[in-house]
Amino acid sequence: MLEPANLEVFGVKSYEELAGRYVSGGLASGTFDGKIYTLPYQGNSMSLFLNNKLFAEAGLDPKKDAPKTWNDLMALCPKLKKVDGRRTIRKAFEFPYHSPRWQLQDLQPMTEQFGGKILSDDGKTAYLNAPATVKALTLWRDVTKACGDPRNTKNTASNPNQDYLDGFTAMWITGPWATPQVQASPIKNDFTVVGFPQVDPAKPHTMVYGWAWGVNKNRPEKNKMVAWDFVKFMLSKPDEWLAKAGFVQPIKGVAETEVAKKFPFFDVHMKDVQTASWYLRSEHVNEIAQAVGRAVEAVVYDGADPKTQLDAAQAAVEKVIRK
Repeated sequence: MLEPANLEVFGVKSYEELAGRYVSGGLASGTFDGKIYTLPYQGNSMSLFLNNKLFAEAGLDPKKDAPKTWNDLMALCPKLKKVDGRRTIRKAFEFPYHSPRWQLQDLQPMTEQFGGKILSDDGKTAYLNAPATVKALTLWRDVTKACGDPRNTKNTASNPNQDYLDGFTAMWITGPWATPQVQASPIKNDFTVVGFPQVDPAKPHTMVYGWAWGVNKNRPEKNKMVAWDFVKFMLSKPDEWLAKAGFVQPIKGVAETEVAKKFPFFDVHMKDVQTASWYLRSEHVNEIAQAVGRAVEAVVYDGADPKTQLDAAQAAVEKVIRK
């Protein structure tokens, strides 16, 4: 059990005042029934990284030709991907297949772009086989068909960005924390970051993924006071988290720091944060991600029907959340 944030420690009189220090939705992951229980030391966007060199080789300008929609992205794929016979030797874009949790990271905002959601706010109802989720997985399949064979990959759970770093894929969705990895790779600074692709750019839906600090409710009052003071200290320098780890704190004012001004494409990352839903909140998130991963891979690898696979995912998740 978690203790609600100590308002005295943070020098505020209400949870609303504390939330007002953050961008819209910045504390949504740790807010329940109007009380704030956790504060994020990272709330990272998932944005689209482009390899400028590969765009130039294809006769494309990464700024002018950067995709805003999934249809835009698919239109670029024939120009950016390379094949040798039936073998893909460079992908234009790829979704993640190294981790079910990463697959959920992409399917969640895609579902929201179609007007749906993966799970109800109270966590008691899943919508994995609802029309919006089916449309999202169908779009995932269509994008993959256009952009290159995902079976040919070096991405792993410990090195999720490897294909992009190696120049094996021209476009890849990842977080700002990957920026130091990109700069240390052969890509160096020859990259561009744009917003997460949309179904309708006028109604953007993105996602934010991160970690937060909380305090155990079942500890002595003195210990909890000290713990919240430690959390306050750890959150007091968002510019250092950005400089040293590439982590974005969704707090107002960080964009005005010198570190943020120098951080590549910080404005893009923060814009995606401001139109985002937090990654799924559920004690059963691992089981939900596993069900999503099985559906995704059956559709992509085996040519299975999206609705049929999501029906199976829905049944599996319902068994878990109804226990």
